[in-house]
Amino acid sequence: MMIRFLHRYFVLFFFFVMIQQVVGQGCPNANFSSNNFSSWAGFTGTYTNPGQTPGIVNGQHTIMNAPAIDPFTCGGLNVIPPGGTVSARLGNSNTGAQGERLRYTMTVDNSNALFIYKYAVVLENPSGHASNEQPEFSVRILNQAGAQIGGNCGIYTVYGGQPGQNFQTCNGVTWLPWTTVGVNLQPFIGQTIQVEFSTKDCSLSGHFGYAYVAAECMPLIIDVAYCEGSNVVTMTAPPGFQSYNWSNGATSQSVTISNPTYGQAFSCTLQTFSNQGNCTVTVNTQVYPTIIDPGFTWAPVCEDAAMTFNDTTVVSNPNNPITSWNWNFGDGGTSTLENPTHTYANPGQYNVTLHMYTDDGCADSITKQVTVWPKSIPEFTYQDVCLGEESVFTNTSSDTLTMNFTWNINNGLPMQNVEDISYTYPNAGTYNIVLYITNSLGCSSFTIHPITVHSFPIVDAGPDQMVCPNTSVTLSGSGAQTYVWDNNVVDGVPFVVTSSQIYHVTGTDAVGCEATDSVTVTFFPTPNVQAGPDQEVCEGASVTFSGSGANSYTWNNNVIDGQAFIPVVDTFELVVTGTGANNCQQTDTALLIVHPTPVVLAGPDQLICNGSQTTISGSGADTYVWDNGVSNGVPFTPLASATYTVTGTTNLGCFDTDQVVVNLEAPAIPAINSPITSGCAPVAVSLSNISSGTPSVNCTWNLGDNTVLDTCGAVDNVYTEPGCYDITLTLETALGCVWEETFDNYICVFANPIAAFTPTPGTLSELDPETTMNNSSSGAVIYEWDFGDGTFSDDENPTHLYPVEPVENHVVELVAISEHGCTDTTSAIIVINEELIYYIPNTFTPDGDEYNNTFQPIFTSGFDPFDFNMILFNRWGEIVFETNDAKVGWDGTYHGESVKEGTYNWKIEFQRSISDERKIIVGHVTILK
Repeated sequence: MMIRFLHRYFVLFFFFVMIQQVVGQGCPNANFSSNNFSSWAGFTGTYTNPGQTPGIVNGQHTIMNAPAIDPFTCGGLNVIPPGGTVSARLGNSNTGAQGERLRYTMTVDNSNALFIYKYAVVLENPSGHASNEQPEFSVRILNQAGAQIGGNCGIYTVYGGQPGQNFQTCNGVTWLPWTTVGVNLQPFIGQTIQVEFSTKDCSLSGHFGYAYVAAECMPLIIDVAYCEGSNVVTMTAPPGFQSYNWSNGATSQSVTISNPTYGQAFSCTLQTFSNQGNCTVTVNTQVYPTIIDPGFTWAPVCEDAAMTFNDTTVVSNPNNPITSWNWNFGDGGTSTLENPTHTYANPGQYNVTLHMYTDDGCADSITKQVTVWPKSIPEFTYQDVCLGEESVFTNTSSDTLTMNFTWNINNGLPMQNVEDISYTYPNAGTYNIVLYITNSLGCSSFTIHPITVHSFPIVDAGPDQMVCPNTSVTLSGSGAQTYVWDNNVVDGVPFVVTSSQIYHVTGTDAVGCEATDSVTVTFFPTPNVQAGPDQEVCEGASVTFSGSGANSYTWNNNVIDGQAFIPVVDTFELVVTGTGANNCQQTDTALLIVHPTPVVLAGPDQLICNGSQTTISGSGADTYVWDNGVSNGVPFTPLASATYTVTGTTNLGCFDTDQVVVNLEAPAIPAINSPITSGCAPVAVSLSNISSGTPSVNCTWNLGDNTVLDTCGAVDNVYTEPGCYDITLTLETALGCVWEETFDNYICVFANPIAAFTPTPGTLSELDPETTMNNSSSGAVIYEWDFGDGTFSDDENPTHLYPVEPVENHVVELVAISEHGCTDTTSAIIVINEELIYYIPNTFTPDGDEYNNTFQPIFTSGFDPFDFNMILFNRWGEIVFETNDAKVGWDGTYHGESVKEGTYNWKIEFQRSISDERKIIVGHVTILK
């Protein structure tokens, strides 16, 4: 079923997709999309002639292809226009009355009769410059010879701070946001024209100006959005014009009409941006709805094959083509291609829906049912066989339709058209079996399986063996996968041979093919082995065991025959294995008893103070003997640190030794350190404990000023009274040993002076700026004066004359210094009052000679130059000049033109420099020429 529905969108008589193509054909690289200046001509020059020198100059003609913010716009201007990706910067922020130009050449026809450019400018707006001296941006339309055409409509100029523009201000720089301008080129259809962009710095060389530009072109037409069944039509005039006047009275760029009549006519008069504001063009159109007749075709296929769909939709309006397709294939698959292909994973019937949309938003859809035919599922059963067995292939294929079968069983045999097949292969090997199936609808499929014909295994029971009686033997078959032996033998598992005989094995491979083999096992004679007598020793004693009756001997417990060794404490049954002829073996045993060595302990090591008595005693034995003349358990006084050894013996005669260390504790050596040991009162000191030797656990500080502190860390103290102080540090170790040291006169404190003075007088004027400093300090021998005006003195009672330019207060500072370098500082403020002095002329002659060409007040002193405003009015009260800079005067011009002779009123407002007082003065000045 076909579903029709309409979307209200922009509908264009010449559609946007066509406009995009026209831009690419009629205005190549007008928008700098090639990231270069191809199709553009560049020039550089001066303010009076920006096109003086041909050629693109890097830095004056710059491609901007990445978003960025212009540095002079306080974050307000992106160098790329809205909706664009590239622009060109014409000019730069250098000064010097530079000029730059870009020129685009094109042949005008109906497809590009509307030239649209976007521009943003950054122009300094210096005060006191006439309009024809300001930084400037301009656009001109030229004929092929370079002459301006189109009259006033062929030129557009913007200069810095121009009234009526949407100028923004950032730190004294004016700038315009991106503006879109449309230029009507219909009067020049059939001609080759040039569109020229120029920028200039100010003509006086001190201020810069530059611009960002991008362009495109399209037909000069009205876009009409009108779908079949809609009772609303939207008409949109081309962008970039200053105003729009429709035949129905509307003044917006787009207008919506309800219930239009078929073919109803409309017109819109467009006014172009220009300095004159009188350039217009009228565009006409008629409204017709767009009708869509949807459809598509396809070819049936089997599952897993690609089905191709072809869109056959017809649109009544060829200028409003379908630009968007949405396919739903009914199995979850989709596509946005015009003529897609789709593969269905499963057979069946599917509802396929196509939604299509024209460029202006008109839409329709259609749904059709398609069939995907199933394929057969080929399969058969089989088994690998041994050589000489028959191979049987049973067909298990499935399909709802009738099937035809074809077999290829390899080995050079022809294909056979039967349902099941069998065959005995004459040779071992692997053969690929292929089953082909075609159902009654012609859908084909196949499956392939390999079959292996196995040869018989070559089974080997291993070589015949001769062994000693009661010896373990392992029999292992080879050449197959599994093995079965007679006489209860398990393949690969050791067993004890009790008689000479023949053993048989049957080997079976992975597919069940079998073969047999046998092996014979017989006996050798054995030797008569003796281990020797039993032995009993103490721990640590050396013993030797030697066997007899064989050729070689092996003992347990790591004993080596005939080699002495020292056994551990234990009772051992030593077994010797003797090996005779043919490696036949016999065993015998001997008993070994090892008594333990006593664990003699001399006791823990000791640490004692020098001169202390101690006792040492052994343990773990029956009797004890010490060296160094010490008796077991008897107190004695060591004279020095030493190691003492004891020997303990048991009643069985086993003995052991041990040692104990008796150390005399090393002394603790008191020591202190302080970064500051003397200074002017008060003296703050931080005393560090840098004692060495045995660490202390308790420490006592006596700081000499009746301050006693118990800590082993650093201590802080403030000495306020002049004098020198002894420091005593007492250390106690963990063992209880005490060590003490006194550091005489370690900290010394000196008295401070007292700084004082009186300036006489303390308040001065510009006419009498001299004063004398009366010094009343005590305890000082040196005096350092800072008069606060960059001058200094070391006199005791100096006299100082202060400068009066500028007039300002000064802070006088006195530093008094004692004989030990101790200081005290005091200060006083010297106040100097400033007089207000200024002169304002009442006549000036702006006649161009070198004298009296500007009117401005002359301030000598007493005002704040950063809070100043001067305004001049003509007789009608109109402001003809204004400035916030007292150094800038009026040159007798207004809007770049000289004013007439006569009297002009002025008002000056400023703030006093020594207070917040504001003054307003008024008067008049006469212009004479």
